[in-house]
Amino acid sequence: RVLDRSGRGNHASQATSTARGKVSAAVVSPPTRPYYLRLDGTDDFYTCGGGGSTTGFYYADVIRPMGGAGTSRFLMSDRTTGNVGIMLSINALNKLELSVGNTTTYVRVSSTETLDVGTDYWIEALDDGVNLQVRINNGTPVSVPRPTPTAGGSTMMLYKHIPGNGAIYNGRTTEPIYRAGPPPSAYEREVIRNYQMQKAGL
Repeated sequence: RVLDRSGRGNHASQATSTARGKVSAAVVSPPTRPYYLRLDGTDDFYTCGGGGSTTGFYYADVIRPMGGAGTSRFLMSDRTTGNVGIMLSINALNKLELSVGNTTTYVRVSSTETLDVGTDYWIEALDDGVNLQVRINNGTPVSVPRPTPTAGGSTMMLYKHIPGNGAIYNGRTTEPIYRAGPPPSAYEREVIRNYQMQKAGL
């Protein structure tokens, strides 16, 4: 399941009944191989509560794209229709892109690095109430001023675009952590990063 560290108890459940993601074998502690969930890019997706935030958010994970280079692949979204809500995706340029809607348009920020198929990456996206920011691995964050957001729906869709019912993510995920509202402190984010990297065997 997908853990929500906000304390709101918003844990995800899988919405499909076929082709469930495959969890890596051998549960050992400390990890000697990566733990991951494999999503097939066809019909694997999850939902959780916690959508509709206008006061900020935080998302981080270790991912390995396994297909779909040159196409949009969604990681999370609470968009319902029009230019509202939050969208986090790997865009058609293979970059991590965060988009937040204000009814009129989406304000977007994209990583300078690309996310190549077959490579592991730690990713982070957040809205701290001032800026929208994305970061890959331990690189320099890229940020833009946030808009005044228009709330999306109350359900957060993971690994699929809601209105289009497509752009399904194909690849591995490790331990996605999502928080609605103000993000954790810089120190807490580094603790999360270290935990996720260890779980991924990196």
